[in-house]
Amino acid sequence: MSIICISLSVVCLIIAYKGFKELCPAKIFMYFWSIQILVMTILGHDYLIFKYSGIFFIICCLFFICLGATLAGGNYIETTTVKRCGKVFWIDEKKIVKIILLLTIIGFIDPVQAILSQGFSLTNLLNFSSLLEINNNLSLNRYEGDPKMTRNVISQITGVFSYLGPLLGGFILPFTSSKKHKLLCYFSLSPQLFGGLTQGAKMGIITAVFVFISGYLNSCFIINKKITIKWKSLLYGISFFLLFIGVLILSMMFRIGCFDIDTFYIVIGKFISYALGHLPAFDIWFDRQPLLSTDLTYGGKFFMGITNYLGIVERKSGIYDEFVDISLYGDQTNVYTIFRILIEDFGIIGTLIFFLLLGYFAQRMYINVRTLRRYKSSLTFIVAFYFLTSWSFVTSVFVYTSYIVMFFLFYYIINKYSKIIYKNECH
Repeated sequence: MSIICISLSVVCLIIAYKGFKELCPAKIFMYFWSIQILVMTILGHDYLIFKYSGIFFIICCLFFICLGATLAGGNYIETTTVKRCGKVFWIDEKKIVKIILLLTIIGFIDPVQAILSQGFSLTNLLNFSSLLEINNNLSLNRYEGDPKMTRNVISQITGVFSYLGPLLGGFILPFTSSKKHKLLCYFSLSPQLFGGLTQGAKMGIITAVFVFISGYLNSCFIINKKITIKWKSLLYGISFFLLFIGVLILSMMFRIGCFDIDTFYIVIGKFISYALGHLPAFDIWFDRQPLLSTDLTYGGKFFMGITNYLGIVERKSGIYDEFVDISLYGDQTNVYTIFRILIEDFGIIGTLIFFLLLGYFAQRMYINVRTLRRYKSSLTFIVAFYFLTSWSFVTSVFVYTSYIVMFFLFYYIINKYSKIIYKNECH
């Protein structure tokens, strides 16, 4: 069965590469999951526990999202000149940069307030031992439910702003005309980076980086900028990835409160479980599921950020509280990917239909962005899709209300500060 899954994953990669020449939604989703399946099933063959039924299901989902994109005109953009009828996308760079600066400043409020609420001062951050103590105390108090660490309305709002800043920073980056503005775009990542390195909150760092990349990609699409992978950009990408991993590992070590070789090995073990555990966890869970289920929630869990607020579905901390062994050495995780939450909503067959429709509508929205037709709502949809893709190894991004609010605010800003300029008539 492993050979079949590996072979089908290679087929998915070939179809994505040959069938879609641009980085359209279906292609990125297929790349994202096919590469994961290949890496984990090959390198983790003697370490991770696989049943392969769940992996086969994920591959089926990849074929269905590809089919949906093809039905929507998967090669429309690639085989024709992008006809914009003289339309050019314009955005008010100066105002967006000012908004990013404001959002970045506001984004520091929550992590700074958390530090002060525990009796520490900002000067303690200058001492390495105090920094470790701050990380350990804040992490423990957060998970033990300390009332001082409970997020109130103000902290939730500032949290949304700290995510919106990197999203706008990534989006406006290709438009920036000065080094000062470019640096500010990258500086938008700093509030979550600060929170991660002082409180051990790695989720914020991951979110900030993912929304930044999502914003950047969509900006390139809307200005018709071709994304090419050169050796120099590949080297930068690898360096950034290693730096990103290093920051996450550093954050996890700070969270424990010790900085030595034993802690490093403990963190590496935990990091492997976090980075590789989701695929075998879903695979093991899926192997126990019936083909037809009567206990479905019909989108209630996928959109838990809304249904939880309305009192329809209750969201637990961590989404799932049951842990599963994912390796031969007893490593455990409670992360089951987006596929579990979709199956619990729509069933196995319904999830396949979901990906067929998702592939179709995502491709239509992508074509709208590329041709500047109804670009505001389409752009927001595609931004959400790419962020959803990057976060799909964990769960649905719509589980979190803060992310949903972030998308609405992004749409509002794009609607207010961008427009289409007509240069000449289309012939």
